[in-house]
Amino acid sequence: MACYWVLIATLNSFGYDYQARSVEWNGQITSNCSPEARINLRRMITNLHPEKESGFRELAEALAIAPELGEKNSVMCEVSIPMENRRIIGRLFEPELSGNVATVQRDRAGLLFVHGLDSSQDGYARRAEAASSELGLTCLTFDLGGHGRSTGDRNRLSRSDHLQDLEAAYDRLRSAMGIDPARIGVCGASYGAYLSCLLIGTRQVRRLLLRAPALYHDTDVQISPDKRDEPFSDSIALRNLHAFDGETLVLESGADEIISHSAIETCLAASRKPVHHIIEDARHALYREEWNTAFIREILAWFKNL
Repeated sequence: MACYWVLIATLNSFGYDYQARSVEWNGQITSNCSPEARINLRRMITNLHPEKESGFRELAEALAIAPELGEKNSVMCEVSIPMENRRIIGRLFEPELSGNVATVQRDRAGLLFVHGLDSSQDGYARRAEAASSELGLTCLTFDLGGHGRSTGDRNRLSRSDHLQDLEAAYDRLRSAMGIDPARIGVCGASYGAYLSCLLIGTRQVRRLLLRAPALYHDTDVQISPDKRDEPFSDSIALRNLHAFDGETLVLESGADEIISHSAIETCLAASRKPVHHIIEDARHALYREEWNTAFIREILAWFKNL
């Protein structure tokens, strides 16, 4: 897929205008490439500087490369986090630094991404790459148990099991070289946002981003999609939000067909330092490129001074 992208961009740079495609199509192609391929494409473009040519300009835009970044990139490695009866698979994104290990930046901030129910970490690769390369953060994405490449029976895992997965992922990020434990942010979406609200009750988090946060009763049962927007008045998640002293951005999808505006208002009312932003016209799943780009912009702005 990545080779196909580069071939088309090269042909277009010679004026062939071969298979001109929409922004949405460009974004879909890059999202289907592996994180390793995207990182290598970013490195190629920033090193060779062909981004002003037709074809490569569109490729650079789809890869979210800003001209002022120069040769900044991120490097990615896969991590495996053993649990008692399952294994959690994640990806660690770190800014590419010059020099040897002795010059590794210390006191670096970390950002943990938490995907939603029946989703995976794959959709967060571009977001983690952008936060790592543009903000200099160490980022971790991972698959909850029973999702993506992580092991475990999806139908047998409960909320507590997934909270344990999230805590283990947090601890793995916290242990990464150079991480300042007082500068860790969390970005969760839907069910991942709910789990993030549980996490702040057991781990130190400096700043929180909740996109389309789902609401659940706190009973320790297997989570189902048809119970993610139920009203509740007494919740561990809401109590944790109320006790959380850091800033909380609640990011609403303007045309969300799953999470109601009342659920957004509930989270805002529970937060001590709430900020409310809206991605206009966006649905619950950010399947259009402009919605995903808007989400990345929100991430970069919110965690800029993490």
